Amino acid sequence: MITLKRDSKKCIYNLLFAFIMFFSFVASAQDSLYISKQIPVTKLFYQFDKNLIGSFKYNYGLNYLVAGIATYSLIEGDADWNWYRYTYKNKWIYNTGYASVYTGWVVPFAVPLSLYLYGRSERNTELQITGLALGQAALIAETTAATFKTLTGRKPPTKLKYTDDFRGDFRFGFLKGGVDNGWPSSHTTIAFAMATTLAELYPDNTVIKIGAFTYASLIGFGVSTNIHWFSDVVAGALIGYAVGKSVGISFRNLKNNTSKTQTYNFYITPSGAAFNYWF
Repeated sequence: MITLKRDSKKCIYNLLFAFIMFFSFVASAQDSLYISKQIPVTKLFYQFDKNLIGSFKYNYGLNYLVAGIATYSLIEGDADWNWYRYTYKNKWIYNTGYASVYTGWVVPFAVPLSLYLYGRSERNTELQITGLALGQAALIAETTAATFKTLTGRKPPTKLKYTDDFRGDFRFGFLKGGVDNGWPSSHTTIAFAMATTLAELYPDNTVIKIGAFTYASLIGFGVSTNIHWFSDVVAGALIGYAVGKSVGISFRNLKNNTSKTQTYNFYITPSGAAFNYWF
């Protein structure tokens, strides 16, 4: 069983490298953007407050409402407890799921940073904006999930004995359960936020959309086998989707505006000012 967990760790870096190279290849094939321009890293916070609020306003807040209802239903219907007991008995599932645990923490840092730096080195505006958009999606998703965890304090299955049943043990209040464990799953929230952002940035690219949501689903499935209740994952997917919609639409507009050819230019020279206009 330990070998499975170690093998999972070893394959993370290979999977991460393959994901970055695959996305870079597919995104570079897009025809929408060829302008050589450096995008400042401060664009990571492009319309940050608007996108944060927009994630709650998306779909009239129904994603958050459904997340709560789904959680209650999965707890009362014994789905949470039954899935936990099944994965606990089948240790190979439990241990293999740790690949998602580790990957789910590495990717939100490595992929946005890699895409942004690679885009700068290649003077590819599209990849720079994509990297920054994914970074903001991960940041807002983590902030949102951590806030809910701070207030709900749900005890994770990793702190149970097999005979204990704390699937509905919510400790509502402030910091009664910390910010690292509980409801919803941060891994899943971030993964689906990033996947949805990609889908919004590349709405016509089926390969990117399938790959992104497949990755997010694998992350969610993996963490549901060990460190999270299944309902934590369902809630994280719904919340992450709302975050990704808000961030993705915002950065898609930025990407489309940046891709437009500027017909004029004003700049300062040592001898004065100059204005150019192309027609």
